[in-house]
Amino acid sequence: MGNSYKVIPTDYPLPVNIPEHCPFCDHDVSIDCVFSCQSKAGRVYACLCPRVECQAVFFIRWVNGKFTVYPSRANMGKITSGIRAISPDFYETYKQSSIAESSGLNMICGMGYRRAAEYLVKDYLVAFADLDKSKEEIYKMSFSSAINMLPEPQLIDIAKASAWLGNDEAHTSKKWTDYDIQNLKSFIQALASYTSFKQNAQEANHLIYSRDQQ
Repeated sequence: MGNSYKVIPTDYPLPVNIPEHCPFCDHDVSIDCVFSCQSKAGRVYACLCPRVECQAVFFIRWVNGKFTVYPSRANMGKITSGIRAISPDFYETYKQSSIAESSGLNMICGMGYRRAAEYLVKDYLVAFADLDKSKEEIYKMSFSSAINMLPEPQLIDIAKASAWLGNDEAHTSKKWTDYDIQNLKSFIQALASYTSFKQNAQEANHLIYSRDQQ
């Protein structure tokens, strides 16, 4: 029996309606097709991100005029890339969790979202809370202790809800059965939005204060 696929030369063009976007670095790029395999189930392209900072390999499956990218692209929702300046670990962890969810890995992505929430809360304390503690000391705190040090009561409530639902995703028996991972993501996105608001308010204050000194 022969092979059920054939390798197509590297210069085989991608279908014109495939968006040229890298799911790893999240940049629009001119994708390089390394090779392509044709089978009865469709065509699979192995692609390379041309960005020197990335150079990730990913796959595009083309079947009956429709395409699927592996790994799936992250759905960041209301979380903007600007928050990476405050909490890069939060942004990357949330992104990887979203890719896992988009790839159908729903049994593990919730634990990733929970870890992302902990990064965000602790980096919020580092950036905005007036604590006599170093970043290393804050990172060594338990998640619950860090939450209780947040300066705003409503922020504490949102963070606590994120922690509770996130813990549910790490256990074999759910405690909060009326809530799911979409609620968890909604709370985390609210935390991220508030963090972005604080960042913008801080920058606005700096701008106004600097002008007053001229």
